[in-house]
Parts: sequence; structure tokens; C-alpha cells
Amino acid sequence: MEIIKSQENKLIFVEEIEESLANAIRRYINEIPVIGIDEVEIAKNDSPLYDETLAHRIGLIPLRAEKKFNDKDIIKGKFSAKGEGKVYSKEIKAAGVSVVYENLPVTYLDKDKELEVVVNIKLGRGSEHAKYSPGFVFYRDINEKEDGDEILEYDKLIKSKSGLLINVESFGQLSAKEMLQSAIKELKKTLEEVPKNLK
Repeated sequence: MEIIKSQENKLIFVEEIEESLANAIRRYINEIPVIGIDEVEIAKNDSPLYDETLAHRIGLIPLRAEKKFNDKDIIKGKFSAKGEGKVYSKEIKAAGVSVVYENLPVTYLDKDKELEVVVNIKLGRGSEHAKYSPGFVFYRDINEKEDGDEILEYDKLIKSKSGLLINVESFGQLSAKEMLQSAIKELKKTLEEVPKNLK
């Protein structure tokens, strides 16, 4: 592996692997367990948004686990605000959980208006719902070029090389590196089960 760019939420590297393997890793990004808001109970909503729209916006806020979760854990949290102004994602409060991006605008409240919401947080996978997706992976053969491709800025760094140029981008629940390692780990688990299922 030759790393071209490495940041917390972005990893770009060159690797000589088959496209079928790269595609399997790409697909297994959505098998990584991450926490997300599973259910929303709205007790009071004085915002201009309908309950369904508000619940949808809250449900897509990326969260980070500050402790170990298992598939059976359900953590209750609150999303509440009062008074005039914008309401941001940082208003989600739950034990062992933090908001990845605190200043995502969710809605707005007028003077003397309130918002009171209870959220249920649990582990999930992107294959179940997009709200559990930790990010995405895309790749291309170094020798295949497309006009307008953002990755072309790296062409001068990969000249005379062969293999796939792989881009891993995280939504923030995990770092790009952790996300790639976790996807490979989940893929290995599935492959280990194949011989057992053939018996």
C-alpha cells in the first residue's frame, strides 16, 4: 500500500489488488456496526417542521460512541431546546454518546417556543439504513482516466505506478483508517463462515 493522502476523515492510497476484492471491501463498509438514532419520540414540537420531518433530520445526525456498545444496548437520550434561535445537533444529550458535528442546524424556534424529544440510540449497519453508514469507498484503475474526475489531482503523484487508486471517506463516526480496517475485519468474518456453511 502506498498512501497518497492521509487525514482523519479521508484516506487515499494505491494498492495492487483485484477489483473484485476492492469492491467487496467497498460493500462491507455498510456492514460495520456504528451507533445511530433508531427511534424518535416527540413530546413537544413548536418548530415550523412537521414531526415526521423533524424526526428524519434528527435521525440522520452522525453520532460517535464513547463506550463499547453491543447489539442489544438501547441508550435513551434527549434533544431539547427553548427560546428563539436555531437549534443545532449539539442539543442531543445521551450517556456514552457524542455528536460528531455539533453545529448541524436542525430547525428553528421562535420566542417562548420549545422542543422536547426523546431519542433511542443503538448499534446498526448501513445495510439496514443509511443513518448507520459510516462513510463510503470508491476506486479506479490508475490507468483509466475520466475527464472531470476529482482524483485527477493525484495523477502526478501516481505516474508510472499500477494498481487501484482507492479513496476512503468517513462521515466522522470512525476515522477513515478505522473504517477501512473495520470493513476488512467484517469481510474476513463472513469468509470464515463460508466453509462452515458448506458442511
